[in-house]
Amino acid sequence: GDVGNDIQIYGSKLYAVLNGSNKLEVMDAATTKRLGQVEIPSPRYISFAGGKAYVSAFVATTPGVQGAVYEIDTATFAITKKIEVGLQPEMLAVVNNTLYVANSGGYNAPTYDKTISVLPLPLGEARTPIIVNINLEMLRVDQYKQIWVTSRGNYADVPANLYCLALNSQSGQYEVVKDMQLPCSHFDIRGDSLFYYHSVTDYKTKKTTNAFGVVDVKNRKLLTDTFITDPAGLRLPYNIVLQPNGGNIYIADATDFQSSGFLYCFSAKGVHKWHVQTGDIPYAIAFLPKTK
Repeated sequence: GDVGNDIQIYGSKLYAVLNGSNKLEVMDAATTKRLGQVEIPSPRYISFAGGKAYVSAFVATTPGVQGAVYEIDTATFAITKKIEVGLQPEMLAVVNNTLYVANSGGYNAPTYDKTISVLPLPLGEARTPIIVNINLEMLRVDQYKQIWVTSRGNYADVPANLYCLALNSQSGQYEVVKDMQLPCSHFDIRGDSLFYYHSVTDYKTKKTTNAFGVVDVKNRKLLTDTFITDPAGLRLPYNIVLQPNGGNIYIADATDFQSSGFLYCFSAKGVHKWHVQTGDIPYAIAFLPKTK
């Protein structure tokens, strides 16, 4: 398929979201044997709950066209529902039987979307959205059920940023409780630690500056912005993924977006362990538990 954008394992199946090919490929996780496919217009990311898969989709790249979330039965691969959300939705996650979706509006610039769509489960019509900031992308939940979301800004005078949302006990709704004022491209969470990187390219000098840091999610504060001091040749970080249950930190390197990339492995303390060449523009990573 064309433009793999997300890959995850749910139960015994491996799900690959293929944005350019407008489909979701489903495989046996142990053998990667193809089990089926689901046609979805411009799909982006996938999440799961209660035997259902939820896929965010741009639907169209035409400015002003609303995105959608598709509900898929993981047993039959049938699309069971489609609910409209914001403009060009990206990552999504389930908290307390509610699906939250980060909307970017990336094809609607300079009028970006700035909302998180709120959808009840079983999947129903969207509730009042949460306003955060423009051009949202990443959305992940920590062990305290706080939602962390990134804003990519406008790539000019509005910088990228990281926000923390928590549940208001009185209103029962999530709201922004901390503007970290921290440029953040991608991140992953393990326990109380949010590991992130931020990559900025000066298009006049063609030079890229990378920063790697750690945020304490419980206290919502920056611990360090120099977590990795020796990137060992890593050029253009494109994603950061933590090995489940402790262990290594993996960073995908897109190099120049034209040639083969690399996958870098760092220890939990930020020490380079190894790196290996991959295909073009490596991004999503899924871990398959070992079996006897």
